[in-house]
Formats: sequence, C-alpha cells, structure tokens
Amino acid sequence: MKPPDLRPVLHADHHSSRPDSTSQAPGGGQLSSVAAGPLFSRRRQRLFYQIPVSKYAGKDVLSAEFVVRNTWSASCSARGVQLWRTKAISSATTWDSQNAAGFWIDHLRTTPFAYGFEGCAARDAEFDVKSAVQQAADAKWSTMTFGLRADDETDAYGWKRFSDDAYLRVKYNRPPQQIRMSQLDMEYGGTCKRPSDAPRVRSLGKIYVDNLTDSDGDTIRVQFRAEWDGGKWTPDATGYKGSGFGFNVSLPSSIPENKAIHWFVRSYDGAQYSPWSWAGCATACYFIYDKHAPASPTISSGDYPRSHPSDPDDEWFDGLGKYGTFTVGGNDSKTVKYLYGRRTCS
Repeated sequence: MKPPDLRPVLHADHHSSRPDSTSQAPGGGQLSSVAAGPLFSRRRQRLFYQIPVSKYAGKDVLSAEFVVRNTWSASCSARGVQLWRTKAISSATTWDSQNAAGFWIDHLRTTPFAYGFEGCAARDAEFDVKSAVQQAADAKWSTMTFGLRADDETDAYGWKRFSDDAYLRVKYNRPPQQIRMSQLDMEYGGTCKRPSDAPRVRSLGKIYVDNLTDSDGDTIRVQFRAEWDGGKWTPDATGYKGSGFGFNVSLPSSIPENKAIHWFVRSYDGAQYSPWSWAGCATACYFIYDKHAPASPTISSGDYPRSHPSDPDDEWFDGLGKYGTFTVGGNDSKTVKYLYGRRTCS
C-alpha cells in the first residue's frame, strides 16, 4: 500500500469574454477565477487542470482527492463549485471549443465552500475523485483533465480565485501476489503435492509458507484453510510479519483419517487479499492422514542445520561450494529403503 502520491498539473483558464482566445500556464503561482456575476462585468471563467496519471495503471486506488487552493472568494457564504472530467486541453483550446457538446464528460462532484475572504482564510478545497482515478488506472490513461466551474454562473457571490498548482493526492495498493505451490510444504509430507501425488502421513505436524512477499513491501498475514469430504478447518489468520518472512500453523487433531485432505492459503496486506494458492493452474496441497503409514524419516546434519524461515533471527550458513554430511533414519523397522531428492524453489 503506497502513501498519498502527489502529481503536478498543466493549468489553463478560459473566459467567456474572449471566446476565441487561449490562456494556458504550466505553473508559477498565478491566480485564476471561476464564475462571475454583475459585480464582475458579467464574465464567466472556467479552469482546467491536466494531470499525469500513468503511474497508477493497473493499480487499485484506495483513495484519491483533487486538491486546489481557493485563494479568494466574493464572500464567506459557501457557494457550489462543480468538478468535471473533461476532454484534454491544449494550446488550441478556446472558450468555444470547451463549451461544445461532449467536452465536459463526467460531472464528478459539486462541493459548496468559500475561502479567502475576511473571516474565512484561504485554504485547500478537496474533491473526492477515487472512482474517476480508478477508471483511469483500469484504462491505463496517461493523463486526466479536470474542469472547475461555478454551480451557478450567474451568481456574483459564486466568484472565486484558485491557485494554478492543483494536484491529485492518491493512495493506491497492489494486492499481494498469489502464493506458489513451491512455497508451501508440510512438516510430514514434504512439498505441496497435487491430488495424484498425495502422500500418506502418519503424523500431522505443521504446514508452512516460505518467503512470503508483498508487491509494495507491506507487512502481511496469512489465512490457512483445509477441507475434506464432509468437513473443513478455518483457523484465524496469523499475525502480521514483514515481507520476506515465513509462516506456519499446526494442523488440528480434528483432521480425519484415511480421507483426502487439501489445504491452501492466501495472504492479506491490510487492504487486499491475494488469490488463493489453488487458483489458476495450481492446486491445493493434498495428503492423506494414515496412522499406519511408515513414520517419516529424520534428516540431520551438523554441516547444514535445519532452517527456520519463520524466525527472523534464523542464522544464515555459508555453504556455497562446500561438501556436507547428512544422516537419514529414525523411522520404523519396516523401512527397506529411502528415497531422497534436492528441493529447488521456483
């Protein structure tokens, strides 16, 4: 989840008294006004702000405000100001062209306020534009153009002046990525297995998620689930940890014997969930709880001690290019051979 992000603008204003003229400025603190009445030569004026939004493409917008400073008003009596999404502006935009049908595309908000007069100091006016910015993010627009106009352009007390350095304040998020099957394993049963390869396990033990990360580096937590024919296990979500750590929970004693059990996980960054680990081409992790299955062997090594991904203080060992010895054993007397392999992450 990203904190509010501010975007600069290209600013322009247009006068009804000069229908064929253009007026455009990239910034610099100039003041412009919107709306008019008999006290102000019966002139109407509208403002436009063109803002880059390409960085939000494909992201989920949590909040977005269009912010512009109201530097002067004709009184402290609140008058409505309309905010619209309009067509793009350019050096060729005139009063007549912006007044044409279809130029003002979406009426986003009308907000009454009055700042910048005696007794009501100048301050920022804010408009909620979350839906509009999300639309831009979904469509991957490069810019958005906003137009300001008085709610009643015949009202003398609707006259206002605004700074030309308006901006968008956007808070956005990228949901956590789907957890891969290769990141899931069991204390007894090994790495995540598809239904056809479901291991029979004599003990339940813990299930693990390794090296869990978030797209924005946020802290995350995990939801574990398990299901079987006629039942399910839905423990509470884990606590939050930093991106890059592992999680684990102990399987419950309610897991039935001799049934295909499948378990799966998803992560949550405080705003959005990842897809479940079984989504798409993946599957849940399958196993069968069988108390009569051979006991799992133990593996030990003084050269390469067992890692604990969920422990932030777990020590790293320098083993690159070094030989090591492993001892396999510890299960029941019926064992006639061991199969072993090297786990690789993908």
